Amino acid sequence: MKSILFLILFFTNLYSNNFGYFIKDYISEDNINFRELKYEDYGNLILDEFTIKFELDFEKLENKTYYLTIVSDKDSLIYTNIKYEIINNIIVVKLDKFQEKEIFFKYKYDSKKIAQFRWNYINSFEYKYFLKYEGILYGVAYGIIFCAFLYYLIIFFSTRMKCFLYYSLMQLFVLLSLVGFMYFSYHSYLSSIYQALVDTAETLSFLFTLLFAQAILKTKEKMPAIHIFINIFILLNILDLIAIFIYKYSILYIYVPFYIGFLIPTIAGAIAVIKGDKNALVYTIGWLVVCIFIYAAEHYLIPISGIYTVHIGAPLESLIFSFALGYMLKILVKEKNEKEKLLIHQSKLASMGEMINNIAHQWRQPLTHLGFINMNFQLALEDKKIDIKYLNEKIKESNSQLDFMS
Repeated sequence: MKSILFLILFFTNLYSNNFGYFIKDYISEDNINFRELKYEDYGNLILDEFTIKFELDFEKLENKTYYLTIVSDKDSLIYTNIKYEIINNIIVVKLDKFQEKEIFFKYKYDSKKIAQFRWNYINSFEYKYFLKYEGILYGVAYGIIFCAFLYYLIIFFSTRMKCFLYYSLMQLFVLLSLVGFMYFSYHSYLSSIYQALVDTAETLSFLFTLLFAQAILKTKEKMPAIHIFINIFILLNILDLIAIFIYKYSILYIYVPFYIGFLIPTIAGAIAVIKGDKNALVYTIGWLVVCIFIYAAEHYLIPISGIYTVHIGAPLESLIFSFALGYMLKILVKEKNEKEKLLIHQSKLASMGEMINNIAHQWRQPLTHLGFINMNFQLALEDKKIDIKYLNEKIKESNSQLDFMS
């Protein structure tokens, strides 16, 4: 199966907008007989030349303007019947009612190899505001995600809290996944080893997302049933990593939509909020945002390519989580300061108690002495042996004790 499934699922999901809407594609190996282009037929077919033909349906196109984007070996392009421009190493052709009804691209290789050709169409808005400036979008997205990864990795080493480690690793593998998506968007053919690397990063990002959700929501103590449910998906991701090692592509996410990886923690967060955990609200919003963006990318609900959609959603989630974790860190610092104040107060009370014990110990001896003086007075009165000299001695003795106590 090699990279065929990945080409079909990944590039049609993350880099398309409803293929076949107003354009049909055909391929010919002899430049005469054309048949419908199917990636599953040409994913591993070795060719030395071929021709791609596009047919436009002007009734469906109406008065709208789109742009055909083609990723191929441009140096092997020997003929085309239309004008095109090169943007970010991609062939771009304007599609409107003035375009040719049939568009041809003929390629010829120096030696036989796998046919390298992949196409998509985008709208005018995406052409004007995204395609030409996608480098800025990618740079900003990667910068935000990398800063989140590095910042919370440092915090983990300071606090040793697992939730910060899981979040940091989640950001790292999200970053690697996005870089892989971006890199392969400029290539028409994906080797099995590269596919395995991207799938591994992708699966690990979902794995650490689930681990982070467990740690931050404290599901083991507060929601045992949800904890077990998340553990099942964690196990599935671990098994998927083993499958990637063996088959060189993800099996789990062929059958499970990508947005499910964020829908599960979203549900867990919503349950935590219902149970009274107000801090879980921000995390729930963050997971929900990413879930919506990925769902929209997979189902073409946003009029821009999926690769741009996820490059907007992922850093937005990083920003939301960074604010949430920053607030959590502020609470931890506040709790730590309160504990320190309590310890200082307890220390003061302990010192005061020790001081009072010392004072009491110092007072017991003179008090005992005064008690003996009073007892001697009582005995002297009973024996009628008291005189002025004896009285003065005892008074002097008691005053001495009072001075000491004072």
